[in-house]
Amino acid sequence: FSACASLRVAGDARACSAALKKLEGAATSHPEHLVDAGAGPLVLDVLRETDGPLIRADAKPWVAATCLRAASAIASHCPASRRLLATRGAVQAAVRLARVFETVPAVPRAAADALAALLPGADEA
Repeated sequence: FSACASLRVAGDARACSAALKKLEGAATSHPEHLVDAGAGPLVLDVLRETDGPLIRADAKPWVAATCLRAASAIASHCPASRRLLATRGAVQAAVRLARVFETVPAVPRAAADALAALLPGADEA
């Protein structure tokens, strides 16, 4: 819950990235709390293409990579959140961010990992 709260109040790209790292860690240590904490919708809000209340993943390449790693961790550890992320635009966002930051190797790599976690059948592989 604290990772999601940190993300909700992140005022700049650095704070957003730090909160996303906390969320990634929480996904592996406490996956049972992800849905109740609203982790999926928060990550979707960061991945969005339009302006909103949170920092956008495309603000900086390292925010994009961190957000994609968080999405991957959430999708890998919580099937309900994986379905939400996959059906609400995270797959398209991963592809878009990989294109936007194609010259920064960490972003396409994180996008590929996120796609593997988000696409149907990823948990059987």
